[in-house]
Amino acid sequence: MRPSPGCLPDRAADRALKLRFPRLRTRAAAFGAAMTGVLLGSGPAASADAGLQPIPGLHEEVVLHGAIVNGRRLHLNRFVDQRPPEVLRQAVEASWERRPAPLHGFARDGWLVLVQAVGPAFETIEIRARAAGSEGRRSLLSRPDPDAGATSRWLDEALPPGSRVLDRITHRDGNRRMTTVVAMSALSADALSRSMLAELGRQGFATRPRDMPSFSGASGQVQFLARGREDLALTISEQGGERAIVMHWGRTVP
Repeated sequence: MRPSPGCLPDRAADRALKLRFPRLRTRAAAFGAAMTGVLLGSGPAASADAGLQPIPGLHEEVVLHGAIVNGRRLHLNRFVDQRPPEVLRQAVEASWERRPAPLHGFARDGWLVLVQAVGPAFETIEIRARAAGSEGRRSLLSRPDPDAGATSRWLDEALPPGSRVLDRITHRDGNRRMTTVVAMSALSADALSRSMLAELGRQGFATRPRDMPSFSGASGQVQFLARGREDLALTISEQGGERAIVMHWGRTVP
């Protein structure tokens, strides 16, 4: 199988995430793009016992390390390589052929794609051409920890009845734990803000000091809150006749 290469992807970390999860991009466009950066970090590629195993000769940058996305654990790397896509594909195949599961390859929207089962997870690499060589992304999608959902479920309690949760992403960066919840509601922005701030207040959150004020703009409302070591940014924006709700929560673990 010889799939053909395509065009250059955007290399920004938030773009890599949005390419992977288009629903998060389209449903919360007003604030999701700006706030998703809090989830993203860079660093060395994941070690063999903590996610993606290194591929010899391929230098990668971590985009997401062990994030929980809609109930599943995701590791996501990106890379730039001097080799043409076909040569890089052959090198990846040679590395993965040592594993027992079958290797599947195909072309999709200009990408060279390889997929292989790795235990209870699936590893995928996507490659396409750039001006000199290749670039792309590699992911490992597997089951989350049994209690991973509990990290963000309490955020759902702040949502008014009738809200629809679209996406949940939980991510750990060093001693910082972060969760993003994206939801939709038919309530007005003002009604949503009053209801959610009241519920978050009952949970112990208070608006931040004046150096980080809440504000309203043409695209929606933003509220900044805190509870001890926890920070919460609540955004509400118009989206397709409804209101998009994005809650970004973070906590520093001592």
